[in-house]
Amino acid sequence: MIDLKPLKNESRKFEEPLKSIMEMAKDKMSEQDFIDFFLSLRRKARETDNIKRDKQ
Repeated sequence: MIDLKPLKNESRKFEEPLKSIMEMAKDKMSEQDFIDFFLSLRRKARETDNIKRDKQ
């Protein structure tokens, strides 16, 4: 099991929607669930970056 509580405590440093996604995550999850969670965060971060880049 992977403990996400420390990461969730740091979530307020991030912009929406990453902040909300992290806050809604489970406190502990299996390795595969963590990998899936990480990939979803990475995907969302790329989407956010693309939106910011398009606005410039």
